[in-house]
Amino acid sequence: WKEEGNKAFAGGEYGEAVRCYSEAIRLDPSNATLLSNRSLALLNGGEAARALTDADAAVALDPHWGKLYGRKGAAHLAMGD
Repeated sequence: WKEEGNKAFAGGEYGEAVRCYSEAIRLDPSNATLLSNRSLALLNGGEAARALTDADAAVALDPHWGKLYGRKGAAHLAMGD
């Protein structure tokens, strides 16, 4: 599902990317990369609050991965925080 999500994302199909990443997360809920990818797809699809939720969950799984804090910041910025 991750590869399908990546293809959809690359094609600008953010809703489809979210759907694919969601399926992948259902199968591997402790995968911070999947949560990060879905967070970005949500953000690009205009769903900043949901993007922040995924970014927070990813940080909880992998607090040493700096990119995740960028995801959180981008979500906060999009929400006007």
